[in-house]
Amino acid sequence: MRIAYPLALALSLSAVNSYAVEANVTEAVATTSYNSNVAASLDNIADKIRAYKQKNPNANDAELNKYAESLLQTDVKQSPQSVSRAAVSSVYTDMDGYVNGYLNPQENALYNSNRAKALLCMANGKKAISATQERYKNIETVVHNGNGDAFRHAIWNFGMTNDVGADFAKKWSDAHEYGAVVDYPLERTMDLYNNSIGINLGKNNPTVLLTSTFANLTQQQVRAGKMKVISNNKLVWSNSNGEK
Repeated sequence: MRIAYPLALALSLSAVNSYAVEANVTEAVATTSYNSNVAASLDNIADKIRAYKQKNPNANDAELNKYAESLLQTDVKQSPQSVSRAAVSSVYTDMDGYVNGYLNPQENALYNSNRAKALLCMANGKKAISATQERYKNIETVVHNGNGDAFRHAIWNFGMTNDVGADFAKKWSDAHEYGAVVDYPLERTMDLYNNSIGINLGKNNPTVLLTSTFANLTQQQVRAGKMKVISNNKLVWSNSNGEK
């Protein structure tokens, strides 16, 4: 789905509170906003959160969020050079905001309610972009509404499910779709379907990491016609077209 990001993200207090309740966060988080500085440091921060979770398997959300906030205070590169969309992909994707430092209002509410999980979700989005660029031709009909688009959404949700669980993965990907400033109903239907395929992959392969095996499992689903793409303004089944 294409998403237009406003220059200023306006959030109502009620929206933030509703997502905070859903996330069951028992301790208020600080207010380090998601911006280009955080985006530039996202991969490193996500790796440290994963390492912390592995070392502290019983850590609760409040503890994870406190640790995530400490990383935002100490590990964020200050004033990096601006990242243009062209540096991400010559074809605009709906996840470029995770690279450039933009969130839609619903994503921002979730980010403020559960900092650690949100950072992991966005890190998986960045990895999904890279994995798609490695396996699919970078042309409009492939990475927007084509097989590359389906792959990107599925592998993103696959990774999120393994990192934060199926429930939060769905909350985040739903916020990504329903929080879009510009509404494209057919594209949203496609993305929601492909997101669900990725979540199921995560449930069925809980120990798989974002490696070649991880990507292969996702691409097999695309090739097998298990995902949805758009052709002639209609939803059709995916195939192998557009692979490198």
